[in-house]
Amino acid sequence: MTQAQWAIGTQLQRGDGADPENFATVAKINNISGPNFSLDIDDTTDLDSPGGWEEVIPTILRSGEVVLDLSFLPDNTSQLGLIEDMFGRILRNFQMIFPDTAATTWLFSAYVVGFELDEKQLHEIGKQIHLNKYKFKVREGFDFDKLNIPERIYETEDPTGQITKEYIHSGLKYAQKLIIE
Repeated sequence: MTQAQWAIGTQLQRGDGADPENFATVAKINNISGPNFSLDIDDTTDLDSPGGWEEVIPTILRSGEVVLDLSFLPDNTSQLGLIEDMFGRILRNFQMIFPDTAATTWLFSAYVVGFELDEKQLHEIGKQIHLNKYKFKVREGFDFDKLNIPERIYETEDPTGQITKEYIHSGLKYAQKLIIE
């Protein structure tokens, strides 16, 4: 019978640096790769090496990188903390907790060396920023019904034909519905 474990439920937690240290789970991790362990070796081969075979000695153990695939949440403190750690060049304690019955935990210190958003994540962040901007405007008194659309807009053709007042007003009503919800 296999002793392999399912990875669902694995957590990466970030320490707060306090004494005693508290750890908070990094939110919305989709995948964790690593750490990848390796051992450097130095070649010690010389003219007296037995049979002319290469000789090496082990030197430095390397821990490699832990790579996270996240669903980015721009207002999430656990994810923003990773970015702050990177910009602050902070060596932080982390723990990876595995979903086995013993809750095996690996404790390690690391620097955050990169943070990358893909096009889809940037698009979603942009949509959220735009929506929040208009929610703020509405909260501060902006009124869609008081918008004054210049008449020259209705003289403009787009690829689908002439722009009409009804088309503009239906778009504004739709936007207002999205913002007020």
